[in-house]
Amino acid sequence: MKTLTSILMATLALAASVGSPRADETPPPHGNELRLDPRASKALFKIGHLYLTEVDGTVPILSGTVTLAPGSAIPTRVDAVLDPRGIKTGDDERDADLQGGEWFDTTRFPTWTYTGTSVVPEGPGRFSVSGVLRVHGVAQPVALEVNVVRGLPNPLYHAVGHVSRHGFAMTVTRTDALVGDDVTLELDASVAP
Repeated sequence: MKTLTSILMATLALAASVGSPRADETPPPHGNELRLDPRASKALFKIGHLYLTEVDGTVPILSGTVTLAPGSAIPTRVDAVLDPRGIKTGDDERDADLQGGEWFDTTRFPTWTYTGTSVVPEGPGRFSVSGVLRVHGVAQPVALEVNVVRGLPNPLYHAVGHVSRHGFAMTVTRTDALVGDDVTLELDASVAP
């Protein structure tokens, strides 16, 4: 059980961290920059496990911003900072194991970041975000499909994406085969009132 939790947490950590856009990418135009409300925002993750079918958990969102064009709830830019030290999977021993040096190593890497590099509207109340997630000191591209759950003046967003847990430079244990590679990410991000 401890190993399963560790693998699950490692996968979640990969999904939660995001880095900076590449130097050759032009940031979107600036507009009205609004802060996220950490009390009403969270990141969830799910990963397959041979014996448990699926393990899920949450990671707190410490801060973030969305930049909005006038009159639109669809952002032109997004970013977020997550706290892997607050990871919760329903098992305290597993949570502690995931924060250790074999997995997320939260002493050395106390935050994860996500920086959107492009936003593409996809219809009323829907858009996609391409961005960079930085977890465990490693940056990986992560695409999110986002729905606007609540509009202006304080939008609420629900985003879904996927990451490969093997891409974030964490130690692979002998129980690696018990845990899936694909991590499903879900984020609820609420703009502060």
